[in-house]
Amino acid sequence: GSKATSPTLSGTHNQSHRDGSNSQVSLSGNAGENQRIGYGVTVGRNDGSSALSANTRYNGAFGQVGANYSQGNGYRQVGVGASGGLVVHGGGVTLAPTLGDTIGLVYAPDAAGARVQNGQGAVVDRKGYAVVSNLNPYELNTVTLDPKGMAAGTELKSTTVSVAPRAGSVVKLTYETKAGRAVIIDSQKPDGQPLPFGAEVLDDQGTNVGVVGQASRVIATGLLASGALTV
Repeated sequence: GSKATSPTLSGTHNQSHRDGSNSQVSLSGNAGENQRIGYGVTVGRNDGSSALSANTRYNGAFGQVGANYSQGNGYRQVGVGASGGLVVHGGGVTLAPTLGDTIGLVYAPDAAGARVQNGQGAVVDRKGYAVVSNLNPYELNTVTLDPKGMAAGTELKSTTVSVAPRAGSVVKLTYETKAGRAVIIDSQKPDGQPLPFGAEVLDDQGTNVGVVGQASRVIATGLLASGALTV
């Protein structure tokens, strides 16, 4: 098929005067968000005897789980398995889909749900941590966070961090974040005129929290639960 989640179908047939015939048909593919689910089914027939096997796996943000089943003439087998890793550090324990020799520990406070690109499916947990399982030692590695999945009130001031680790090390990658409420306010001056486009919006502490957009619409982020805004 033409879609990324389209399955693959394959089949083989062998015929031999000495060994007889054998045939096999297989179907495999991936499904789900980010294609985290994998599956496969194989049916075979060898000189009159039949066999069936099926497997499925889920590549989660904090590990991998899978199951398989097979049966044929005189046997039946079922298997389940799980794999993953964990890193113990000053901020607690962080689970990982896999672990290599050289590891990056991502720290992005309040950025729970952000996905680590090329991180084997790793996602920042509720404590702000994630694990990059395989860094290249003695090379400059750039690790990028995808903010999709984060809470609306959190802003990543930087989405990339670069590091050149030593072999066998665990290096900490810190991303600066800004947490608070995000709001859009339709506003106007007391005389009904629109606010000037591009004007700065300040909070009680004089921090720039936004800007006036088109049609006198104020867009502000990183706000506290209450307080005054000044344009």
